Amino acid sequence: MADNYLERRMEDYRSGKLSTVRMTSATVKRPSMALRAFVAGGETEAGQHCVRELRAHGWRVAFTDPDLKSGRIFAQLTGSQHHPIDPSDASMLQRSLVKVTECWGAVDILFDCTSNGVDRNSLPEIPVIRTIS
Repeated sequence: MADNYLERRMEDYRSGKLSTVRMTSATVKRPSMALRAFVAGGETEAGQHCVRELRAHGWRVAFTDPDLKSGRIFAQLTGSQHHPIDPSDASMLQRSLVKVTECWGAVDILFDCTSNGVDRNSLPEIPVIRTIS
């Protein structure tokens, strides 16, 4: 019976009886104009605090955490983006920053919450408005 239903719906679609566009009274979502932050060292207490506070104020946040499991859980809890890399590895940090900027267009602020710091000379040439360490 389900097969016949699907076949009839497909025939209706092909003949033009079904419309592919549905009009609803729901409002159209506008693109988010939220500020964008990248937190290097999201596994630290300071990094997690930064992520929570930024998300609470409506920022889009991406963070690094080398532990895949805990990073995913924290990302789901906060609604942020997890990058499972070690921020002391400059090439991996570069790739993550490039991915974020390709997706978001730019990063408004970069927080360095790592214990030994991020080598700023190794950062790619991407639009970063401000870096805080």
